[in-house]
Amino acid sequence: MSTKVYLALILMSIITFLAGFLNLVNPYVVGILLVSILLKGYLISEHFMGLGEVSYTYRIIPIVWLFIVLSLIGYTYYA
Repeated sequence: MSTKVYLALILMSIITFLAGFLNLVNPYVVGILLVSILLKGYLISEHFMGLGEVSYTYRIIPIVWLFIVLSLIGYTYYA
C-alpha cells in the first residue's frame, strides 16, 4: 500500500510542478492544485507520519490545520 501512496504523491507533485512551470494560472487550476495539496497532506499524515493507527482526534488535527491554511490561501487568491 505504501508504494501506491508514494507513487500518487510523486504524480501529484509532478502535476503541481508542471502547472507552475508552464504558467497554467487560472482559477480552475489553482482550485485543483489546492485540493491536490490537501490530499497530499492527508496521505502523508495517514501513511508516512503513522497517524492512521491512532485515535481520530490526533488524526484530524493536521488535516484541519492544513484545511484552514489552504482555505486562507484560496480566499486570498479568489478575493
